[in-house]
Amino acid sequence: MASGNILVQKFGGSSVTMKERCISKVKNAVNNGYRPVVVVSAIGRYGDPYATDTLIKLAKRSCNNVPQRELDLIMSCGETISAVVMAGCLRQAGLKAAALTGGQAGIITDDSYGSAEIRKVNPVALTSLLCSGYIPVVTGFIGTDLSGDITTLGRGGSDITASVLGRALKAKRIEIYTDVDGIFTADPRIVPDAKILPTVNYKEIMRLARRGAGVIHPKCVEIAMKDGIPIVIKNILSNDDGTLITYDVPAKEVIGITHLPAYARINLNLSPEKNPLYNEIINTLAKENISFDMINIFPYNLMFTIKEGEAEKVKDILQKYNLNYGIAENCSRVSVVTGTRKENDNLLTRMIKALSEKKIEPLQTQDQGNVITCLVKKEDTEKAILALHTTFI
Repeated sequence: MASGNILVQKFGGSSVTMKERCISKVKNAVNNGYRPVVVVSAIGRYGDPYATDTLIKLAKRSCNNVPQRELDLIMSCGETISAVVMAGCLRQAGLKAAALTGGQAGIITDDSYGSAEIRKVNPVALTSLLCSGYIPVVTGFIGTDLSGDITTLGRGGSDITASVLGRALKAKRIEIYTDVDGIFTADPRIVPDAKILPTVNYKEIMRLARRGAGVIHPKCVEIAMKDGIPIVIKNILSNDDGTLITYDVPAKEVIGITHLPAYARINLNLSPEKNPLYNEIINTLAKENISFDMINIFPYNLMFTIKEGEAEKVKDILQKYNLNYGIAENCSRVSVVTGTRKENDNLLTRMIKALSEKKIEPLQTQDQGNVITCLVKKEDTEKAILALHTTFI
């Protein structure tokens, strides 16, 4: 294990394009007595030459049937380029720096290519570099399995890289640099008066992240929480404090309003003679890895939501049983995320009332304790977010 004031700084794809800003943040860390470990994403976003989605499209251009193992290989190129370029820029600025892949940094995963799980982190190489005065620049999103093959950690995997390295090195803090000022009470592109959350506790931010607040990966927070390592979300373009994620924050009643697009609702009606099919249908859907989201079960009616991409598969299954069903597509899940609940707070009733006042029909609702969710039509999504933010925030 390394010792001392280690600071993990993760720069997202949009941040990496602003190299001077990144160098300034690293230099400030050094000047403040920290030993930084830098984690980088691929440069830019889809359409940019080295963005991950661009590389995937390049691989599939001549052959659609690219094995996931080989997709992982090409997907790792964007982060590798970022690490080499960033290390070079830091050296140019007078700092000692060395680029490493996630595997070289000691991240060992299983062989679930495309969404690998980290099995262990051996930080010996990083510790050696730090003790020699180097700034390691590590590829986010990438690991190595026991066979030595490159693996990738799935969407948001660079956040996970930052967190596992922070934990392995007993870092003082993890800084996530992005293109927004921190975590907001709602998407500021939809709600102009959304408020920034200066502090939030780990569990609250995981609820927000899992329900659509896309600034940070929930697994990144979960890993840091195990050792109580503070995470700071900051804007690369600013010197503001951003959002601090830590234990030492009192729980709030309502933290924020989130949303997830691209859902479909299935409304399945069963006649009394077909009622025994319930369990068989649910088991068949489970075997096909269809993930239920919201579900309501009644004696002769089953209502559940699924990701829109799974709708055709579900339709095929239900048609084989010759069942009567309805489907509402192009829906969004809108959630009120809470930190603490009071007895008889009537949050679900208040949610329905707020939507009704704006003539928005909730297609389905769910109360999960700390998260109240409604399903609405796509065209009502922004109106619903605005209405709920006005009511609760």
